[in-house]
Order: sequence, then C-alpha cells, then structure tokens
Amino acid sequence: MPELPEVEVVRRGLEKQLLGAKIKGVEVFFPGSLRGQDIKRFCAALEGWTITAAVRRGKFLWLLGEDQEGQETLYSLVIHLGMSGQLLINQPQIELSHKNQGHLRVRLTMEDDRTVNFVDQR
Repeated sequence: MPELPEVEVVRRGLEKQLLGAKIKGVEVFFPGSLRGQDIKRFCAALEGWTITAAVRRGKFLWLLGEDQEGQETLYSLVIHLGMSGQLLINQPQIELSHKNQGHLRVRLTMEDDRTVNFVDQR
C-alpha cells in the first residue's frame, strides 16, 4: 500500500496535470472499483465536470469540481489506490501498455482527449 508521501506525489501530479481539465467521458470496466455506486449515475455525474482541485485526506485522493454551469458540485471523486492501484495519464492517441490494459478499471477521457486511467492489478 502506498504510504502518505507516495500518495502526496500522486496528488501533486494530478494537480499539475488536471486542474481546469473537463471530463468528456467516463468508462467503467470493473464495477467493483466503484464500491457500490451505480455505474450510470457515476458516469452521468462526472461527464461535463471541470476539475478544480486535487486534495489528499490521509491516503485518499479527492478530486473536486464544477458542473457544466460552473457551479461547485456537492460531491467529489474520491480515489483510494489500495495495494497496487495507479492513476496513469496518457496523452491523446497513446494507448496503455498491453500489460496495463488487462488491469484497467476506470477511464476518464478529458476534452483534450487525454485519458486518466485507474489501473489495479488486484
């Protein structure tokens, strides 16, 4: 399991790469990653969302955002990396490696066609 310094490094990377980015699409490949959330509701809530902050609370990462009207949302995207989770940000038209493709759990596609991929080997 990543320790606090590693989680903070991931948070800083997310902040640097994703602040102001707008989510165009959400794909869920492994429903267990959502911890009981409804897939359709999860996807609908995030599509059109603009990321305004990346925050760490303990070992949890929180992405805060605004809806399509520019209003701060009443919810956030909470991410826990678990034992082996990774958040991989790919530039447009660059696919995940074959090794990671099999472990892809959730993908966020941004308006600029970058992808944020939650990959977990467990």
